[in-house]
Amino acid sequence: MVSSGIKSVIHVTIAYIILYYVFLYTQSFIVWFRYFKAKATNKDKGKPVKFNAIKYDKLQGDKLSLTGDRTVGNLMEQAIPFLTSLWLCATYGSPEYASKVGWIYVITRSYYPLAFYYGLPYLLFSTIPGYLCVTALLYNVISSI
Repeated sequence: MVSSGIKSVIHVTIAYIILYYVFLYTQSFIVWFRYFKAKATNKDKGKPVKFNAIKYDKLQGDKLSLTGDRTVGNLMEQAIPFLTSLWLCATYGSPEYASKVGWIYVITRSYYPLAFYYGLPYLLFSTIPGYLCVTALLYNVISSI
């Protein structure tokens, strides 16, 4: 039987994975949006628009595409430290504490796209709490062993 504390950490992990896929789908939506917009714009000019050119060609000043790319990239960059510290804390520290801090992490990470789009100082309100959460989780593990 799984303890309620571990169940809570499983819920946090599932929420994080769902957030990952939401960010991936958003990134894909942005590419499709840009593709159909470019296709409509170039229709009258007779220039064919290729999907791969839109997907892999980074347009200068395309803040929306950059936001989508960095949102996914940042989430992937932070996945190993977050998930590792979350489960270390749940296993060797306190699962209840891991769950509470994990939810804070997922919630603050969820508004990263808006924070990145609007830039500093808003970006700090998503990234700094994440770093503090990972630190708090690891501190809990260290103080428990």
